[in-house]
Amino acid sequence: MEYVSLERITKMIKRRYYVALLFVPALQNVNAADEGWQHMSDKQISALTRDQVTSISDANLVRLSANWIKHLINPLRAENEPRCNGQVSVREWQQNHARHTSRITDYQIVNLNRDKFGELCAYDFENISPETMTKIDVTEIHGHEIPALLNPKTIINTNITTYTFTLPRQTHILTENQIKSLRPQQLSELRYDDLHNISNECIQELTVEQINALSPNSIAYLINPARFAIENEANNADGENRTPLLSRDQFNNLRPEQLADLTVKDYDFLQDDYLALLNNDKKRVLFPKCLSPEKFSALPDEELRRLTDEQLRQLTLRQMSQLTQNKLQLFRLAQLPERNADYAVNIRNIPPIRIRAMTNDELNQLLFR
Repeated sequence: MEYVSLERITKMIKRRYYVALLFVPALQNVNAADEGWQHMSDKQISALTRDQVTSISDANLVRLSANWIKHLINPLRAENEPRCNGQVSVREWQQNHARHTSRITDYQIVNLNRDKFGELCAYDFENISPETMTKIDVTEIHGHEIPALLNPKTIINTNITTYTFTLPRQTHILTENQIKSLRPQQLSELRYDDLHNISNECIQELTVEQINALSPNSIAYLINPARFAIENEANNADGENRTPLLSRDQFNNLRPEQLADLTVKDYDFLQDDYLALLNNDKKRVLFPKCLSPEKFSALPDEELRRLTDEQLRQLTLRQMSQLTQNKLQLFRLAQLPERNADYAVNIRNIPPIRIRAMTNDELNQLLFR
């Protein structure tokens, strides 16, 4: 009897295993037990109607995971999951710092070459008399110093956009004429609380180019000041200012990126004549995320048909719930995803409203085939 070493046996087994793999069909990318329900997102699960859920048999219902059950019991859970809202860090300006005695006269300051102002920082400008500051050409000041000149109390040193602090109104160092002469690049450095120190009249005299330089979050403040936790002297007695600080022309010329940060509450601040001026491309940035459920359901069919899949994925459960069966049919899924290598991704990419629009048979075929 020929002796076969253990090492040789191991090599033979490995060789046969690899050869066997070559004959596995290439299309067999999905596990036979793989089913649609395993790949659906929380928002897709929550979008199901009561009638669709009732159509799931008891035998299939017990196969669903605990995550499915909790979102079927509380559909709004998907839209109210806890989020990490970071506190905004605020660095106070030096407190009680003594004003330095300038070694240069006001006359010399005014007559400096304009580019010299680009070398100064906010602390330097605090040591120049208010009368002299009014004579300075501010267009040469570095943009990152402008917020401190408009809002001397504080410097914000974070980009987090969840505001939880309250600021008293401060007197800015620049005159309104100087503010109106600022370059767009300088204005792009401003945050919402810097704008808070500028009068409404001054804001509405800024050019479209200047307004277009402001951040999306600053635009959100100018449309809805009450959204931010700051003291606003223009507020009404009930604590809300219902008038946007932007003019209609300024609003009409906003960049799509600036509209993208608006919320439903911001949108509610806008009168109909503001919105009537927007072209379709800009409306699509706002719709449907800025529409209340009632306003969304009131959109004409043609407007609903034009919504992209990306927009449909942004719909809330409340918006979906307001649609009639006839309107819901506008979002029917053309065909179920193929069981291929992209099966799981394709299921997750289905906008929740398209799943909500499925018939009971289609839904069960998607979940359990």
